Amino acid sequence: MKKQITEKESLPISTLSSSLILERIIDAFFALDENFRFIYLNDQAGRIFMRSKEELMNKSIWTVYPDSTNTIIYEELHKSLQNKEPVHFEHHGCRTGKWYEVKAYPSESGLSVFFIDITEKKLIEKELFKLEALNIIGEISASISHEIRNPLTTIKGFLQLLQGREPKNNEYYRIMIDEINRANSIITEFLSLAGTKTASVSSTNINSIIDLMSPLIEADALSTDKEIEFLKGDIPNLLLNEHEIRQLILNLALNGLEAMPAGGKLTIQTFSEENEIILSFKDQGTGISPEILDRIWVPFFTTKDKGTGLGLAVCYKIVDRHKGRIETITCSTGTTFLVRFKNNH
Repeated sequence: MKKQITEKESLPISTLSSSLILERIIDAFFALDENFRFIYLNDQAGRIFMRSKEELMNKSIWTVYPDSTNTIIYEELHKSLQNKEPVHFEHHGCRTGKWYEVKAYPSESGLSVFFIDITEKKLIEKELFKLEALNIIGEISASISHEIRNPLTTIKGFLQLLQGREPKNNEYYRIMIDEINRANSIITEFLSLAGTKTASVSSTNINSIIDLMSPLIEADALSTDKEIEFLKGDIPNLLLNEHEIRQLILNLALNGLEAMPAGGKLTIQTFSEENEIILSFKDQGTGISPEILDRIWVPFFTTKDKGTGLGLAVCYKIVDRHKGRIETITCSTGTTFLVRFKNNH
């Protein structure tokens, strides 16, 4: 009798220990019975489902979330329970906006399900894919750009020679030379995609580069009836390639100006945040639609009639070469690009 009591008393202790372990793990865990009703969930699962345990316990997951019946979760969990085989898949949570690796294990009483947050892993994979695409295009661009630029230089030279000899056709020659110059500027952008390392860096303050670029940016804003505001914070010097940072500032500033109607204001700001130096471009345009947000950094993608689709791709590459990152915040009232540099001094 004594032995029997001891065994009965040890059962709740064992169950309690298991529950404590499941509560302490960083992954979400929940258990469903054979009718897909919640019989257990830890606090992390409650946060993912955005419901309290009391709201979910003993209720079918498909009753609480009827919109889930057309998702991979519905299909895979049913398959696991029916075939008595574990399943392993990825799922994007519409409510949380995060990616999860889902592992479900069947038993006689139902299913044990783990949700592992892999959002950061997915973001890293996406960044690596972008960089790989940029590197491939950069290598191709570098190999053909020189071959194209050489004959263009020759043609431009002969046109300039003809300008002096045939004044009556000067206007035609000027147009042709302007187009060659435009082609050369596109080739320069191509070459900016090539290479993975910044050629040379020196101790430079971003505010000083903004001061150099501000007359050019202000002139462009004035010509299109738009306003520029500079908010320069007290920031330290960084190890930068000044030529590349000039191109970065100009590209993002012109992108912001082009995104706005007449009367709009572009705010260019610098400030420090923890161990990072931030260069911000905030426009008053109409924002970037979610459908194209992930594609704006892809070379040759553009929504502009006369755009090359290289401006933002070049920016992305320049920031990557400086070991920084770009964040995009967008809504219907405008877009903000935050260029984050590590304080490398």
